[in-house]
Amino acid sequence: MKTKLLLLAVTIILTVIISGCQNSVNTMQNVPPEMQLTAVQNKKIITDSILAGRVKVVRLNSEVLPTGFMKVQAALRSERVGFFSWLIWGNEPYKIAYRFTWFNHSGMKVDTAASTWIPMEIMPGDVDYISGVAPTEQCNDFIIKLKQI
Repeated sequence: MKTKLLLLAVTIILTVIISGCQNSVNTMQNVPPEMQLTAVQNKKIITDSILAGRVKVVRLNSEVLPTGFMKVQAALRSERVGFFSWLIWGNEPYKIAYRFTWFNHSGMKVDTAASTWIPMEIMPGDVDYISGVAPTEQCNDFIIKLKQI
């Protein structure tokens, strides 16, 4: 009988600990949102399978600025949440780097000095945004590369 009570107490304590260590981010926005999104149908994100399981692209939008340059914005969400992630990594931000590769209307890569890896950190469970502007007006396509650092 004492063993069953001890097992029940341990189970309850572990359940409280696991559910209490969940990270959550509260977000508020207008309903319905007043923004007009131009979502990119084909996600042009390159990453490895490990990073893809830890950072998700939740939205990818593009627009042409009044200057004629293409602008792209991606919303990234850190999937490192929950008790086991906290147990392994703690509440440390996840460190990644990203880089935009731009292409002209013929599909040719446009090299610029700005084609460098840009480091960033995402807190567990948080959504963060990256954006890039095409180096020339002739660029109308892109690829975003992500890597863990």
